[in-house]
Amino acid sequence: MQMTDANGASGALPPQPALGADAAAPQPMRAPSTQGFRIYDILHATRYAYGSPVEFSRHVLRLRPIDDRFQQVLSHELLINPSCVPQEHEDVFGNFASRIEIEGSAANIEFIARSRVRVHTARAGDLRSAHRRN
Repeated sequence: MQMTDANGASGALPPQPALGADAAAPQPMRAPSTQGFRIYDILHATRYAYGSPVEFSRHVLRLRPIDDRFQQVLSHELLINPSCVPQEHEDVFGNFASRIEIEGSAANIEFIARSRVRVHTARAGDLRSAHRRN
């Protein structure tokens, strides 16, 4: 899998376990940067296992990191099993949300989100509210 950052530089993302496989613990972040930012690889997995199959399931996921003056999302992917097409939107607070409706019988449901984020070092004296991130 390849990713390209905002400057056009590309690099391979580390191999990831297949959907449904036992996911290894995420790798720790890279060594501290002297360039004023750090790169984080984020893995989130939610798995539901039901005693008997459910016929319909509705979810709202907020798993994509925010893009603002403190950080940039370099890559993001959302894997859903069983497969379905999420309806993407931005909520009233500026968060990205995915609405999911899984129709048909499913005894197991899983959501896996993988993101790579560049987080900038806070400047001394930057005391602006975290609620107003832009």
